[in-house]
Order: sequence, then C-alpha cells, then structure tokens
Amino acid sequence: MTLGPSCFKLIVNKFLQNEFNVAAIFTEYQLQVLKNAYAAGVLEVTYDDGNKAVFDSEKALMKRIKFIERELYGSNDNRVATAKLTR
Repeated sequence: MTLGPSCFKLIVNKFLQNEFNVAAIFTEYQLQVLKNAYAAGVLEVTYDDGNKAVFDSEKALMKRIKFIERELYGSNDNRVATAKLTR
C-alpha cells in the first residue's frame, strides 16, 4: 500500500496538531514560529524545512503553543511565566 501526497499531508498536520497523542520532540525555533504566527493572526505556518501546520482557530494554535512550552520547559508551576502574546 502506498500513501499519496494528500494522505501524507493529512498525517503530518494531525501529528503537528497532536491528534495522535504521541510524544514529540520540539525545538525553540518551532515554538517561536508558532508564537509569531499567533501574534500576527496567522493560522497556517510553514517551517524552513517545508513542513506546514494549519490550525482551525486561534484557540487551537494557542493550545499547540502551550503544549510545546510544556514539552520544552516541563509543567513545573515554579517556572517563570512566559509573556502573553498581543497583536
């Protein structure tokens, strides 16, 4: 069985939106790209490596940002809070 390009894109988008609930490794770069997109009101991002992530809403994008922050920095309540993004 061969997966076509559209199927592959669907899988990548679902993975980026964590719909598979799998552990993932994220980078500061990915986090910053998403924060920049949120601040600009953009729901679709393309990384330097060509990967794309499309979000249904600002709420979904912020959920992804918070998830990556927890993955990168842990969920320790004593950590320094990040600044709230504004437009």
